[in-house]
Amino acid sequence: MEGPAAAELTRPGRRRTGAGAAAVAIARRPRLWPAAARQARVLVPPGWWRRRPFLPVPDRAWLRFRMTTAYGDAGATIDVEDLLTWLAWTQTTRPAPPIGTGGAELR
Repeated sequence: MEGPAAAELTRPGRRRTGAGAAAVAIARRPRLWPAAARQARVLVPPGWWRRRPFLPVPDRAWLRFRMTTAYGDAGATIDVEDLLTWLAWTQTTRPAPPIGTGGAELR
């Protein structure tokens, strides 16, 4: 992102944060939907519907760890632009298919 929109995002206090803002931002970017679905499938614990809060959200301990490593504070809220950048990055770094399935093989 360039120009005035990028400058607006970098001003202190003007960055969008939180799950609601993240959901809206992803909904507005259909090209990121496959990456978001893939990451949700990977990050959401199996049987999430049996445990509170009965929502498909990542494990709290994992989320605290990620917030600490990304922002230096376990209680931090995810920055939406960081999330969008990460989702775009995951689209470019998909793992290679297993050997013998038509992907690149080591010889």
